[in-house]
Amino acid sequence: MPLLDRFIRLLDRLVWLSAPYIPFSALNTMLRTLDRSSTSLLDVGCGTGGPTHFIKRQKNYLRIGADVYAPSLKQAQGEELYDMLVLCDLRRLPFKAKVVDIVTCLQTLEHFDRQDGLRLIGEMERIARRQVVITTPVGNWKQPPSVTNPFDEHKHIWSPSDLRELGYTVRGYGFRSFAGSTGLVMRIPRLAMPLAYLGWAVVSPFAYYAPAMAGGVVCSKKLS
Repeated sequence: MPLLDRFIRLLDRLVWLSAPYIPFSALNTMLRTLDRSSTSLLDVGCGTGGPTHFIKRQKNYLRIGADVYAPSLKQAQGEELYDMLVLCDLRRLPFKAKVVDIVTCLQTLEHFDRQDGLRLIGEMERIARRQVVITTPVGNWKQPPSVTNPFDEHKHIWSPSDLRELGYTVRGYGFRSFAGSTGLVMRIPRLAMPLAYLGWAVVSPFAYYAPAMAGGVVCSKKLS
């Protein structure tokens, strides 16, 4: 049904564009979490730079992107989202200690096994002067490598308590088992998608304060 497909794509686009302005959405929470007095930001696992469109509008940070996948960096470069892009192994970030104010890791941590994820978190805290911000899914988020990016596989899903134990403030968004290859959106009729998005928005204020029920989390840690 080409008309339905166009409608769903338009709906997805509208949800994406409006997300920064919807209270308790992932983008809204992440943008409100960023330290406004900071002037520089390193985006680890930046990919094509989607959220950076909105970070750039909020404040003119010096923006550095780092990723292991060259085609994604090439696309980000074409859209002029970053002042500098670095191709590197994210487990061994080639940056000096305390070189930027904020380090973000948005929907990237889950692509590493637990040990490599801990190593990445340690690297980000080494590099950041003021703050580390992480967004990651929670619950059943199985995802295989994709045709377009071999690094898309989910290898370890962190629980909110895991991240709290590492000293992070954890806020939830959405509801558990909504998205992903085994989520609700893959099982319901496509015509029901507007209701699914509405349900996501309605539940998010509760998930914000109870991340154990959330579909994803925004985690932040202030560094001395």
